[in-house]
Amino acid sequence: MKKKFRIIVSLILSTILLSSVFASAKSYTYNYKKEAVLTPEAVTVAALVDDEYAGWGTLSGPEDIQISESGEVYIADTLNARIVHLDKNYHFVEEIKSVINEAGEEIALKNPKGVFCHEEFGEVYIADTSANCVYVIGKDRVIKRILTATSKETFKDNFVFLPEKVGVDYAGRVFIVAENVFDGLMEFDIQGHFVGYAGANKVTPSLRDMFYRLIATEESRSAMQKLIPVEFDNIDVDSNGFIYTVTKIVSQYDPAGDNPIRKQTVKGINILRSGDLGVPIGDFNYPFSDSLITGPSAFVDISVNNEYGYSVIDSKRNRVFVYNDAGEILFVFGGKGETKGYFSEPIAIESYGNRILVLDRNAETITVFEFTDYGKLIIDAENAYLDGEYDTSIEKWQQVLKMNSGLDIAYVGIGKNLIVKSEYKEAMEYLKTGGETTYYSKAFSAYRKDLIGTYIYWILAVVLVLVILIALYLKFLHKKVKEKNPFKDKDWYNGLKFSKYIMFHPFDGFWDMQHEKKGHMSSAFIIYGALAAVMILKEQFTGFAFGGTGRFNLIAVIGMVVLPVFLWCLCNWSVTTLFDGDGSPKAIIMATAYALVPYTICQIPIIILTNLLSAQEASIITVLNIVALAWSAFLIFCGMLTIHQYNGGQTILTIIVTVVGMFLVLFLVVLLYNLLQQLIIFVISIYNEIVIRM
Repeated sequence: MKKKFRIIVSLILSTILLSSVFASAKSYTYNYKKEAVLTPEAVTVAALVDDEYAGWGTLSGPEDIQISESGEVYIADTLNARIVHLDKNYHFVEEIKSVINEAGEEIALKNPKGVFCHEEFGEVYIADTSANCVYVIGKDRVIKRILTATSKETFKDNFVFLPEKVGVDYAGRVFIVAENVFDGLMEFDIQGHFVGYAGANKVTPSLRDMFYRLIATEESRSAMQKLIPVEFDNIDVDSNGFIYTVTKIVSQYDPAGDNPIRKQTVKGINILRSGDLGVPIGDFNYPFSDSLITGPSAFVDISVNNEYGYSVIDSKRNRVFVYNDAGEILFVFGGKGETKGYFSEPIAIESYGNRILVLDRNAETITVFEFTDYGKLIIDAENAYLDGEYDTSIEKWQQVLKMNSGLDIAYVGIGKNLIVKSEYKEAMEYLKTGGETTYYSKAFSAYRKDLIGTYIYWILAVVLVLVILIALYLKFLHKKVKEKNPFKDKDWYNGLKFSKYIMFHPFDGFWDMQHEKKGHMSSAFIIYGALAAVMILKEQFTGFAFGGTGRFNLIAVIGMVVLPVFLWCLCNWSVTTLFDGDGSPKAIIMATAYALVPYTICQIPIIILTNLLSAQEASIITVLNIVALAWSAFLIFCGMLTIHQYNGGQTILTIIVTVVGMFLVLFLVVLLYNLLQQLIIFVISIYNEIVIRM
């Protein structure tokens, strides 16, 4: 009885826990590690606008929604061939089923997929796809202009103008997303004349495509599908005339490379800012397989809001992502479902003030969201910073942290404000907590400058004392210490000393190692141990501005040192045996170790410099890394050439084959692991079946 009671209680507690998780799962964000973390509710449902609420009749396949500057709503009710007009309280005003030409004749709408309202001009733009035009009408439904394009104007054979979405800037320039147009947005001037294309998506061929095109015959290449840019899916225009677009289809493995969100000038230059997490792509953690919903986010609409940034709809998982102007995720909400706050098939989004409207095509509803106190605080804190009210911004961000202590952008927001207030040390602490390296580097540069200015004389004095001490040591103590060195007769010590000779005399050094038996295997393993120790130090003590985590990762050290060295020595011995190389496994292990000495030594000053330099001075670190890698690579070449008695060409060939062999061994190991895993699962399942039947 007690056992049953415990089971019932645990089930009840599990249900409560799961329900609370799912209840709060509507709002989340990503931390600087690109991990999804739950947040307090950033929005709440203010209204669910349907036929009963608005009185618009039945919607059928609505495709677009637009809000005027005064808050009036226009819906492209596509399959009903009409535009639905609502007032700012979302009540029905009128339906536009036809437009009136100059002769006073009514022209019925056929298939309106896009709508845009320009209140300053008193104009409504209707993209009627089946009518092959965009109607520009006044509030009286009288046509002011008709935008269209022909084959002659576009210089394309058999061109058919099929407009789907439309946006207009403050100067009256019209930008249209048209079906089967891959050259970018179609641009029309204020008189309604087609003037060209703006900002086509970049085409990035895959490695497979490039390889096939490289080896294919001319006939095969001509038969291959041409690399065509992906067409835009939707558009919005901000008050400054910048054009925001979204693209639904992106690469599964590199969505950022396809720029699913663009902010472009009228010349098509993408100026969208990227946050510390990189290019805005929606969800970072998404399944590639073994799930009902796979792959990256698929954006179908975007809405710009001057108060905070922009919002986009992910039609794959029915979520809304809200970004600030810097490309940082403020919060995410929504999801698949029929309950309030979730969506069945979100197709369009609009924002107005502190409200976000989402049009659900399948449910035939508009969900009106309002920011909660938590969401408002985030927006207000951002705006206070932009308005120069830094103390107010800090105060609001601190209130946000009381509600959500794990919000990275709050720490970053406080850090940015502290930089402006010249409180650099405190700014560095907040920015490091928030994982923001760019502003951290700026604060670090300013803080370092202040420290140098304050302690310059002490710094010079310490440097002078160190120079004097080193000079005195070299003059009076160096010979005595050298003579009394207790390790001078040890093989491992002399082997380590020999590494210095090899660094500067590689051909002679490796010859002596191979034929004069100089060097020692124990020295080689000490060098490998030193390299592993340096990698551990690098993981723990690299400066934050250069990606330091301050954490020890044993698997990473094994992956960076032990595994590559083992595979290199194994594969090189195997390959050179086939190529009649003279080097023994012992010689390969020793030569590889001595070749890695420059890289190992150079990592020490690099680690120190990452804590003394800012990210703007990263070129110094880059140069040191290149020197270290090039030096060690040259020594490996010299070592393999000498111990195997090869010429230059043979050495390069065997090195290439060795590297290929390393990848093949890794592939086979992974394959064997998967096969063993499946075998174990199979054996366990058979065992369980036998036990059950017995």
